[in-house]
Amino acid sequence: MTSFLGCIPEQMRELNDLILERTEQIRDLLEDLGVLSGAVGWTGPDAEAFRDRTGAVIARGGATAAMLLRRGQELAAQAEAQDAASAPDRGAVPGAEGPGPRGSALPEILMGPTSPGGPAGGPPPASGTGTWQETLRDRGGIGQPLAATPQELERLREAGTAALEDLRTPRPGVPAEEGGLRYDEDILAGAEGFRTLALRKVPGLGLLQGANIGHGKIETALEDAESWLIAHGHEEWVPALDLASMPVTVGGSLVGDESVLGQSLRGIDQTLANRVQTTGAVGSELLEGDLGGAARELEYGMLRDIENASLLLVPDPTQAVLGAGEELLHDMADASEPIAPAPVSEQIHAMADGVGGFKDQMEEARGLLTDPQELLRRRREHLPLPWDPAPAQG
Repeated sequence: MTSFLGCIPEQMRELNDLILERTEQIRDLLEDLGVLSGAVGWTGPDAEAFRDRTGAVIARGGATAAMLLRRGQELAAQAEAQDAASAPDRGAVPGAEGPGPRGSALPEILMGPTSPGGPAGGPPPASGTGTWQETLRDRGGIGQPLAATPQELERLREAGTAALEDLRTPRPGVPAEEGGLRYDEDILAGAEGFRTLALRKVPGLGLLQGANIGHGKIETALEDAESWLIAHGHEEWVPALDLASMPVTVGGSLVGDESVLGQSLRGIDQTLANRVQTTGAVGSELLEGDLGGAARELEYGMLRDIENASLLLVPDPTQAVLGAGEELLHDMADASEPIAPAPVSEQIHAMADGVGGFKDQMEEARGLLTDPQELLRRRREHLPLPWDPAPAQG
């Protein structure tokens, strides 16, 4: 029996849109590069050689951008052809509807590949024994949401947990971490200094910025004091110091580095640093004639911008509040140890650990959506591009 696997037109159109977007960015960068190289007040043979080399790089970049546009147009045409081939009046083609149930909007990353009967064409799994993709696909076997049994809801919860774990797990050959995504420390420090000077005299903002800086200095002083007490054998005074620092802990939820204010300031610093770092890195790769490297650096910048936009537009107030609650509970437990029965302090420590665990879960969930390393890993896993590093062997 002859069969074939059809493509998914929507994914092809999305890739075409991505190619068009990236091509426009490359063209803008090439245009800026041409303007900047011509504006440099530099004369002589070296200057002419530099401009000639820059012109050659721009020409090659323009030709590559035109090639990418042609490939995008071919993708769009293939998507149209696939729609025509899959039209109802042409008859059903085995496997042509792509992964997931017909009409499903969930991509294969969530639904997993499907085949007749069950996984890999085998028999259908028994209820409650399938993969998390299958559990989510048939909604845990729930017919009516209001009539769901506790067992069905538990299956859905376990499937959701497995899905998150699967998203967190790197696939073989896909790097778990990319060093190019890190900020250059000198550039980031320069951006922070520029922001500090720029906001210092702005009414309101200067005061808030000063509160954040002051809180950081007080925290550092308290940490130094605790280290001194421990180093000189005065550990018994540490609980008293922790109690005295409680107002600072509470204030940290309002003006500390993890507060909404602190996240916003960090978002400004990283946005400024990202502009400088990305522009320099892309320009350097273009001058080397490495268009793949330039595209890779441009992607790094875009991924960092996603995180920065989340810090500026939707800062998370729960992290600072939960962090302060965890620290206060631990301080209270330490202070109660000399005067209260052991089970009391142990119970308070357990409460603090529970708050801390919930805070970590919230942070991890946000990271799945905004962390540049995580976004890059999943993009490389599900949409490899030509400038990606070669997969690890073995």
